[in-house]
Amino acid sequence: MAKFKRILVTCKLDESDERVLEHAAALAELKDAELHFLHVVRKNSAEPGDAVFREARAALERALPPEQVIELDVRWEVREGDVVAEVNRYIADQQIDLLVTGSHAHTGLASVFSRNLSAEMIRRQLCPAFVVPLSNVQQPTDEVHDADEEKQQKPPTISIANTPALDLLQRAIRLRATDLHIDPSGSDVDDYVVRMRVDGRLRRYCHLEYDLAKHHIQQYKVLAGIQIAEPFAPHEGSLRVPGEDSDWYVRVTSSPVAGGESVCLRIQSRTAIVRPLSELGLLAESNTALDQVLSRGEGLVLVTGPTGSGKTTSVYSMLKALGSEQHLRNIVTIEDPVEFNLPFLRQMSINEAHGLTLAKGLKTMLRMDPDVVFVGEIRDAETALTAMRAASSGKYVFSTLHTRDVASTVTALFDLGVDAHSLAGNLAGIISQRLLRRLCMECRERVATTESDRRLLEANNVEPVEEWYEARGCRHCQSTGYLGRVGVFEVATPDAVILDAIHDGRPERDVRAAIRATGSRNLLTNALLAAVEGVTTLQEANDMSRMF
Repeated sequence: MAKFKRILVTCKLDESDERVLEHAAALAELKDAELHFLHVVRKNSAEPGDAVFREARAALERALPPEQVIELDVRWEVREGDVVAEVNRYIADQQIDLLVTGSHAHTGLASVFSRNLSAEMIRRQLCPAFVVPLSNVQQPTDEVHDADEEKQQKPPTISIANTPALDLLQRAIRLRATDLHIDPSGSDVDDYVVRMRVDGRLRRYCHLEYDLAKHHIQQYKVLAGIQIAEPFAPHEGSLRVPGEDSDWYVRVTSSPVAGGESVCLRIQSRTAIVRPLSELGLLAESNTALDQVLSRGEGLVLVTGPTGSGKTTSVYSMLKALGSEQHLRNIVTIEDPVEFNLPFLRQMSINEAHGLTLAKGLKTMLRMDPDVVFVGEIRDAETALTAMRAASSGKYVFSTLHTRDVASTVTALFDLGVDAHSLAGNLAGIISQRLLRRLCMECRERVATTESDRRLLEANNVEPVEEWYEARGCRHCQSTGYLGRVGVFEVATPDAVILDAIHDGRPERDVRAAIRATGSRNLLTNALLAAVEGVTTLQEANDMSRMF
């Protein structure tokens, strides 16, 4: 059974609360957990005032009999605002493990899909939920009641069913998570912690007891075709989410760690992996530079950035633009692994178990009359040199690399043994990118520019503005103030000065100075421009700059 330390009950302060409170109190007693009562006064109601808050607080404190209050660890709070947003804020502030709420749907599961307030909270929640049906429907129970007890309105014994692995994955999809982590907690308690990465930030979701966590991990490994008989070795696999979520692809990676086995599920959508170039977040100057790169028709194009910065999406979007009907090309790729079968590409997946390495597969692809070649990632000297030879032969070669910015990409290629003369002769362009959290347009609010903000803008050649936007939080963005992510790009099209610096093997700072001399803006400047336009916040831009 899941481990719940803090349980939250949402109270309406009417007769519908009684059954919900009985269930929550029984569960808190069973799990020896803190019991939190929360009532939210709607913001669009009449001005509440202190009297209304005092009355609501008193009603909450009377919700349970005094003897139960003494036995349980109970907390009460009254808040004002949007109900869903305030519930999510409370869950985040107090690190709630379970939300207990009521629904008039026929069953607890059916309520998830209904259009009432409880269902909306469940869809947007930041923790697991237990829904108490408020209709007069007999619920299953683990106890057998005597005939004399059948007419009594005794609440059923609380029994939280083990959350199926697939249900947990679907919840992660609903919360827009890109990664789902199940890891040993590392504490004295023998349990696992479940975390989700949403909009680039990791969030704690819940704790699972050891046996239940192992059950989830085994289910994911079976679905991904991973051998469960070898838990002491790292494994990789993939699965398609069945049912209405069949568009989602999940890459599963497991590894033995201290305290047990760790699993990471990378979640991707087919519809999101390829986007029009206009939706990537390119500012006008970067968009013009990218058009120049894509018009070259030959040479080496590199897309760089850390893991999870959107490189694959950018490359696929560029390849789709190159493979359009008016510019029909034979585009081949070699990837590790092929995550999505895309109709405009001819894709090869490497298989080292059968001797098909990245370098060997690339050599084969070059014999298939390609116009454009995409190498999933340059990881070693052999792949780098093969990609350079392909570019030297007049092919249009795209690949990705893990580097800080454009200038450091040149240094990384030198470190892999790429000849400076060859690189200068074949480099068509370098695109470095990051992903920033996009402001929620429903709740962002204006704030005045401070003197320190003004100095930061001027230091990065950005025209100061009088106001910024800051994140606030509402029901649409799960009370975070952000909804989705947007790309920030540094695009360099090498001119004679840059190519001379590369050809001469000059230090990275000289290459960077040559890039700036062309007028190309760095990542931080472009991030600040996005903040000026109200797309993201100054805090996001500052957080990104700390990565360098």
